Amino acid sequence: MTMEEALAVIQKIADAWNTFGQAMENVAQALQDMFRGLAESDELWPKRNGVPPKKYGTSLHRRVRSSLHRRVRSSPPRYQFVPVAPRNQPYQRRAF
Repeated sequence: MTMEEALAVIQKIADAWNTFGQAMENVAQALQDMFRGLAESDELWPKRNGVPPKKYGTSLHRRVRSSLHRRVRSSPPRYQFVPVAPRNQPYQRRAF
């Protein structure tokens, strides 16, 4: 194989790779457009913005506090230092 033939093969591979990349970019754009269209469809998601709090009878300004939230606030800190017991003191020697 001569140098010119090798360069021609490399050029064909580069062109095929560029064509493949362009095709994948087109596929990605088509999928993105499809999913965006599905997400913005009023026909599929008529209540996508949720139900207003007034319908549930809750105020917009009221914060709901659960017992879990209260328990977390009153809990002790998670890290507590436990000193290591001293080892090999004279009174700890074994008598064989």
